[in-house]
Amino acid sequence: MLLSRFFAVREEDETFVALLRAAMTSRIAADTRRAVFAKQVADKLITATPDHPQQRIGLIGAFIIGLATTRYVLANPPVANISRDELSRWAAPVIRQLLVGPAPS
Repeated sequence: MLLSRFFAVREEDETFVALLRAAMTSRIAADTRRAVFAKQVADKLITATPDHPQQRIGLIGAFIIGLATTRYVLANPPVANISRDELSRWAAPVIRQLLVGPAPS
């Protein structure tokens, strides 16, 4: 659900892609992107983590931003050309593991 909603909103808002591109070279844009993630995603997910909330949420953020960069900025066909639903089905197990799976020892 997280990814489907995330990508649906992002595909309707061109500001996100512009911010994503700018964050690669601008400290201000990167700080803004982190703040948006913290406010819109991290605050909602942190209550679901069983332990290590900072690491779990940080890794989820890295994974989602990596997917978004690959899909929207690099436009890598295997990721850019699949539907949001299919992308969500592929990525859901990774998100689930990062959010609530066993932490490494």
